Amino acid sequence: DAVKKGRALEAAIDTLSIEWAGGPLSVGASIGVAMLNPSDDVAKVMAGADQAMYARKAKRRGTILPSDR
Repeated sequence: DAVKKGRALEAAIDTLSIEWAGGPLSVGASIGVAMLNPSDDVAKVMAGADQAMYARKAKRRGTILPSDR
């Protein structure tokens, strides 16, 4: 469910256009998701979510990460 919600938020943000310096500025977001269980170390879960976000960002840009090679 979290991944589905993240994709919906990305899509909603992708439709935004902000006026800046006399012209349109497109915005976007890449959302990473990680599961958090009561016994998990929060710092490790946040690091996992951060890694998932960078992987999602690379996928959306069509970039291959070194870890994907």
